[in-house]
Amino acid sequence: MRDRVKLRNRPSGWILAFVVAVAVSVGSEPTFAQQELVLGFLAAETGPFVSLSRPNEIAVRMAIEDVNAAGGVNGKPVRYIAFDTAGQPGQTVVGLRKLAEDDRVLAIIGPFSSGQVQVAAPAAERAGVVIMAMASSAPKLVAKFNYAFRNTSDEGYMFERVMRSLKAKGAPAGSAAVAYANDDTVSRAMGEKVLPAVLGKAGVPIKATVDFKLAAFDLSAQVSQLKANPTDLVAVGAPPEAAIKLAQEMRRQGHGGRIVAGSTINDPELPSRMGKGRQRHDAALDLLRRPERAHA
Repeated sequence: MRDRVKLRNRPSGWILAFVVAVAVSVGSEPTFAQQELVLGFLAAETGPFVSLSRPNEIAVRMAIEDVNAAGGVNGKPVRYIAFDTAGQPGQTVVGLRKLAEDDRVLAIIGPFSSGQVQVAAPAAERAGVVIMAMASSAPKLVAKFNYAFRNTSDEGYMFERVMRSLKAKGAPAGSAAVAYANDDTVSRAMGEKVLPAVLGKAGVPIKATVDFKLAAFDLSAQVSQLKANPTDLVAVGAPPEAAIKLAQEMRRQGHGGRIVAGSTINDPELPSRMGKGRQRHDAALDLLRRPERAHA
């Protein structure tokens, strides 16, 4: 095998680095006799995060194809075993234990969300298996663990970039409301801590706060409260599906505020999924894709 595989400027780059690092560190052990190197993947192929997490499995496949096309690791091919967690913390622990104890994988890519990482980190510590989450961004979730890592930025950092961009564009930002899902770890952290803190730092007063369940179908009551206290911005802590429902209800009730968020709503298809007459929005992914707008 070539000892180095070039990291390409694409989403699979960090996964490729993770695959190579883990495989080389274990595959080079003299006692390691397996004919292939097996990784686990805690996917979210169903559930509330499916639109966000779908590209991750594509990136995993691309990364492993790159490694194997270069001859594998020390001549050994790499493959992965996926387990669908449905984005649920309970299923995440079940999947982690299966991959670590039954399949005896070298390390695990995933899980996806902060709520999953919150339970997966201690489970990984007990099992002695390394995990690397792809999108978990609630502050300091893995700071105390030796086997849990995250390839993401803190939500506070990303939302600060959004607010700086709004200021640079001269977008109206004289007042804000906060809307968040109260039964999801990162959404709750966004709604109760991150969004209020960053808005306060930016000098934007919060006139209203509403919360809702992640799977709620009807957000008319929450939007009625927002409309009773109209604001320039509606800061959202929720995954894309909930943000889309909120935007659609805002449009139905005639609320013209701009939706702002961190990375929790970063679905590449979000604008088209919001439909005709979609709500204005600014999210961290847009700024990372178009850094000239971030003024960071």
